[in-house]
Amino acid sequence: MQAMRLALAAGVAAVMMTGCGTHANPAAAVRGAAVTEAQATKTLLDGFGNVYEAAFQKLDANADGAVDEYEAAPFIDLRDMVKADENKDGKLSNKEFTTYGTREGLFGWCHQTKTQFLNQQRSSLLKAFDKLDGNKDRLLTPAEVGAAAIAAQKLTLELPGLKTKVGLKDFNEEDFKAADHTGDGVLGQAEFEDYALSGFIHQINPKFVPAPPAPPAPAPAPSAF
Repeated sequence: MQAMRLALAAGVAAVMMTGCGTHANPAAAVRGAAVTEAQATKTLLDGFGNVYEAAFQKLDANADGAVDEYEAAPFIDLRDMVKADENKDGKLSNKEFTTYGTREGLFGWCHQTKTQFLNQQRSSLLKAFDKLDGNKDRLLTPAEVGAAAIAAQKLTLELPGLKTKVGLKDFNEEDFKAADHTGDGVLGQAEFEDYALSGFIHQINPKFVPAPPAPPAPAPAPSAF
């Protein structure tokens, strides 16, 4: 194992199979089917970007949009920083930080692409989701992700390069409401992934502010005939 890694570990038993047949909650079954794989995948890929963004903002102490050697030195081997500094201006932009970190294992993290992150986190979080889902309706209520229940799953996210290891131990009502994108008071699998990653990210960097969404592309000009 490398000295540093970006790893999400779920201390839970194997995934519990719910079996086939009539769903105990038909409405929930319909809703569960509506949470498509594409939506769930986007949740984790957004989370991947936000983990790196939160770490970058934590290192960027003066919030000038770049990490210089003085900010980096407590966490980063400056020899690695030189390699990551593609334009050789003596500091790391957000793009340089993320690009080199995911490609080369910057700061000791193992090489981890977006796809690898997605596969690893989906597997771990699904195990936790199934353990928390006591009535097996594929939905989690606030009670099912309460402090004692979530702490028992021992979900942690470790960033050794930032001397940071965080875990989900308490229920966060604000994060729960933010993750409930359908507004029905419960979390499906994709929403639970969002809830868990939000909890980790806020602990890594309580001041984290996600980047605003990119503006929609302008409509093409009508062609003249």
